[in-house]
Amino acid sequence: MPSKARIEAIEGETKIRRIKIANPPLNILTPETLKDLQDTITAIEGDREVITVIVEGEGRAFSAGADVKLLAKTPPEEAWEYIKLGQTILSKIIFGGKIYIAKVHGYALGGGLELALACDITIAEKQARLAFPEITLGIHPGWTGTQTLPKIVGWKRALELILTGKTLSGEEAEKIGLINMAVEAEKLEETVMGIAKTIIGNAPKTLANAKRLIREAAWRSLEEGLEMERESFKKLMETRDAREGLKAFIEKRKPIYTGE
Repeated sequence: MPSKARIEAIEGETKIRRIKIANPPLNILTPETLKDLQDTITAIEGDREVITVIVEGEGRAFSAGADVKLLAKTPPEEAWEYIKLGQTILSKIIFGGKIYIAKVHGYALGGGLELALACDITIAEKQARLAFPEITLGIHPGWTGTQTLPKIVGWKRALELILTGKTLSGEEAEKIGLINMAVEAEKLEETVMGIAKTIIGNAPKTLANAKRLIREAAWRSLEEGLEMERESFKKLMETRDAREGLKAFIEKRKPIYTGE
């Protein structure tokens, strides 16, 4: 079976690689896809020649996030393992020795947006659609989002985005500092490659050390926060409202929440 996340070389650029998520049509991050992504990140982190990694989705979207249909029928204990796997992989990007650039087109929703924000630099199409819609399903972000978002946009804005589930365009996301830059679709590849080539012109160890220092300054308590996020998600999966929200999504109807 072909890998749902693969490493691609870039012609003439030995220090740059792509990780391409390939689970069409919307690159849902199923457990299988996550495990393939984990393998690709492990391989790249072990490649001393690579400095910069471009993370992108194949086809219509960057990634529409976690497998909601799977979560809807998954017991809380198994859901906890699914969430832990996503956190582990995104933490490898956050604390990894390479410089990761997210190239976002189409949709980056839920876990897909968490993946994009875990990268060191995030560039999106102006027309891209970005959101944390989990709250509408009776759950909250579980792949680092509750921890990373406040550090990127501030806690007030993070509360707004997570508690409403509102969707932003790439252009709107740039204005609030959610991403680094929003560009026209035809300029996306050129812009991302331009940044990647600029980065690889610098000393590899200096880049890795600078990333580590900045990440540690901003995220010193990330591990504790992620543990809290996992535990909260697990407890939510035991509630009636979470099951109702997930089931309603699949049945294409409005959920009826009771507070249970």
